[in-house]
Amino acid sequence: MLLQAVPSDRSPSEMATCDEVWHVESKITFVEGAEGERTEQVVLCEDVGKDALVLSVKRNVNSIVRGASWDTLQVAATEHARFGQKALKLNHSRKPNTRIDTTNDERVNVVTTCEIPKNTPLSFNYNTTEWLMAEPFVDWATKEQVGGFSVASKEEQQWLLQQEGLVAAHIRDRYYMKSSTGVGDTAGKGANKSGGIPEEVDDGRDDCGKIYWDEMESDLQELLDAKEKGSRE
Repeated sequence: MLLQAVPSDRSPSEMATCDEVWHVESKITFVEGAEGERTEQVVLCEDVGKDALVLSVKRNVNSIVRGASWDTLQVAATEHARFGQKALKLNHSRKPNTRIDTTNDERVNVVTTCEIPKNTPLSFNYNTTEWLMAEPFVDWATKEQVGGFSVASKEEQQWLLQQEGLVAAHIRDRYYMKSSTGVGDTAGKGANKSGGIPEEVDDGRDDCGKIYWDEMESDLQELLDAKEKGSRE
């Protein structure tokens, strides 16, 4: 069962944030030497092993929006959960120590990908959950721009897909649908000169993320048209 996303004319900032349940004690600290406004991070207060469930973020209709924002995490093709509290402080890493499991209809689970010593910052790879980010940014460690799976290089996309369980199901499914139909290939095109979404898809639609909704409708229609054409031949 998918939750009904709120209408696109509602701002994410007007919505409630998801409730969260931490299964391991954690705390917020600051990233040493980091610059900018968002320099907080979450560390665990004890050692944990691989494949441990450390956090569950509850999904509910009041905190799901259609469009991406700086404080949302994409949980389905056209659904974005508005995060808050400590879950919002999980930072990006190309080789993260957690992965995001979006397969549960009621909650988003954060699971460790390796053993994590006490006081180690938690991270996940934003390109594994976001198709196209509302606010691309530069990775502190690699100095590379992160904008979502669709604008990562082809090499990066293939590397991510090869990592077991790392890429969220909605991203994996959309990638293979586009690959099989040849629709909407934006891989490796990067961000536009203003630092926003690629020029190829930056068509001035509202910043609540209507672009995701329209792209999915277009992709599905082209897929249906291709199937209908094949059945006639």
